[in-house]
Amino acid sequence: MRVGQGHHVRHWAQGGPTTLANLVLLCRRHHRTVHEEGYRVTRTPDDTLRFERPDGRPLPEVPPHAAVPPDPVMALQTCHEAHGLRINARTAYPGWLGERLRRRERYNLGTMRFGTFFFFQAAPGLTHAEVVHRELEQMEWTEELGFDEIWLTEHHFIDYGLAVDPASLAATAAARTRRVRIGLAAAILPFHHPLRLAEQMALIDIISKGRLDVGVGRGNRPAEFRGYHVPQQENRERFDEAVDIILKAWTQERFAHDGRFYTIGEARVIPKPWQRPHPPIYQVCGSDDGIESSAARGWPMLNSLLTGPVDQLIKRRDSYLTALRKHGRTEAEITTLMKDWGVSRQIYVADTDAQALAEAKDAEMWYQDSLRRFQVPERIEDAHPSLQPGFRAAAERFKKVTWEGLVAETVAFGSPDTVARHIQTMRDMGVGHVLCWMNFGGLPQDRIRRSMELFAREVMPHFRG
Repeated sequence: MRVGQGHHVRHWAQGGPTTLANLVLLCRRHHRTVHEEGYRVTRTPDDTLRFERPDGRPLPEVPPHAAVPPDPVMALQTCHEAHGLRINARTAYPGWLGERLRRRERYNLGTMRFGTFFFFQAAPGLTHAEVVHRELEQMEWTEELGFDEIWLTEHHFIDYGLAVDPASLAATAAARTRRVRIGLAAAILPFHHPLRLAEQMALIDIISKGRLDVGVGRGNRPAEFRGYHVPQQENRERFDEAVDIILKAWTQERFAHDGRFYTIGEARVIPKPWQRPHPPIYQVCGSDDGIESSAARGWPMLNSLLTGPVDQLIKRRDSYLTALRKHGRTEAEITTLMKDWGVSRQIYVADTDAQALAEAKDAEMWYQDSLRRFQVPERIEDAHPSLQPGFRAAAERFKKVTWEGLVAETVAFGSPDTVARHIQTMRDMGVGHVLCWMNFGGLPQDRIRRSMELFAREVMPHFRG
């Protein structure tokens, strides 16, 4: 019986073919029994693996023996990586195999970071107060369960998101936590006076004792620009000017500014941020010029995977790398920036794929409808001519959105093993930080908690380095 590239292990009970991954899955299934009751995996003189009880009898539902590949450790390692598993050699594999696996665990897989992402979506059946307090509780779970960061967005005037004041939410998160970082993804600069926002962010950085990351964006939702009477076609120029003012406010004792949208006489902005010279800045990049802007400033980029295939991230990544090199960034600088590349994605974990898909479907489809209503105005012809082509293209994309397509290409829903494979794909692309959007579309609170627990316990450890 051979095991290697392109070969299979005999299915011990039925005699049919199976992959070596089943061996890994079976070992994982019996991990607790092996660890707590003294079961062991041994190698026999005829070059087979034997799974034994303390009294020497084979484990139930586990093959009494299996042929050992030429390099069983590499085979197991390859399988568990391919299937999104992390095998703990110190407890699951006593003896000779465990020792070889322990040695192999020293290789550097790279460490990913995981945050939770909060929109405060007002789905049907929930009052606005319930939405807010449910998600504040989820922020506390974020720290309890071992995630790295809380990420907050900003939206206005629609049930798509009640996160109307990122500063208030960030201050609340800082007061309710002690360890996790707190990130904005993002503050929409055309809707804020830059002096006021600079003051707020500096104060929150102090309250959190230096745990703040400031993501900034230009905005792209027509209802928001209409509500604030800000011409959407000006968002790029307003963004650039606001950035200049905020940076001066954080880093200069006094400054003045005379621009197209803001005129500031001599101003002294205090307090200054806890982190010097200022909190880390990220930019939400939904377009090529956003990527160019972020690269020119030497900021990490934030992307979202809302519709379409995951491999769209490759184009974003490659454009960003090209722009960084064009602007003279060294390879060491690029490596650091890529570690901070963050991507938000909807994630839902249950015990099985079928359960996860059944439980998440209604919430996901409500979300997609809300996204469509938010991104595309009812009357595209009333929008500024420069914006109409983009709105029409978005409308066509939404016509093609289906549940089956989302499951196949976009969302990360399923069992821990399935979700881990999705995360592995993102890591292979170079994503350093996953913004886990786990509370979309009005999912019940108990299911969100269970999903977060499964992700933290069964998925995150595989990507911790």
